[in-house]
Amino acid sequence: GLLGVFLLASMQVIWFSRRKNQLLLRENEHLDRERYLDALTGLHNRRYLMDRKQDMWLHAINEHQRGRCSAVMIIDADFFKKVNDTYGHAAGDAALIEIATRLKRNIRESDLLVRWGGEEFVVFTDAPNQEGLINQISRLMQDFKPYPLIFDGHAITLSVSVGYALMPLQWSDHSKVSLDETLILADSALYLAKARGRNRAIGIHLLQQQTLDKQQILH
Repeated sequence: GLLGVFLLASMQVIWFSRRKNQLLLRENEHLDRERYLDALTGLHNRRYLMDRKQDMWLHAINEHQRGRCSAVMIIDADFFKKVNDTYGHAAGDAALIEIATRLKRNIRESDLLVRWGGEEFVVFTDAPNQEGLINQISRLMQDFKPYPLIFDGHAITLSVSVGYALMPLQWSDHSKVSLDETLILADSALYLAKARGRNRAIGIHLLQQQTLDKQQILH
């Protein structure tokens, strides 16, 4: 009888212990999701990208070795401040949600889309070749043209500018441009797209070092 009571008590302790571990595991999984998600758009956030960037870099190198084309895109909402100033911050939030939705439906499940911060988004993608990549970017941008955002009775025109860089690029000494350097180059291409009138994509496909060295190019 005592042995039976002891066994029953032991089974209860084991059950409660397992139950507690399951609850802790679920809570940790929930916290991980919260930590990696952007609350407004539901996309992954900058922290998620920074934790995954080494995986994306290795994927790009593998794709390059297979003869495919990989790229990182930085995408910025055009005239976003004007939307906030004219229609209010609620309209600005609605615009970001709509942009995230349209970006998401124009990429594949294997691509990585994150909200980089503010009105900027980052996409890691690959394609069979450079022509395929350009076509993908073109389709993504065209999805914004015919469909304004309807908010509180107002039709708000949405457009984006894109700066992108192929991965992996090479310096003149044949060393690979790092992922952090690639992000700098893509951001510079985005700056140029904005300066040339917005609603366009500019990409870096090749680095030709002649009179400028590596640090001067990055600067």
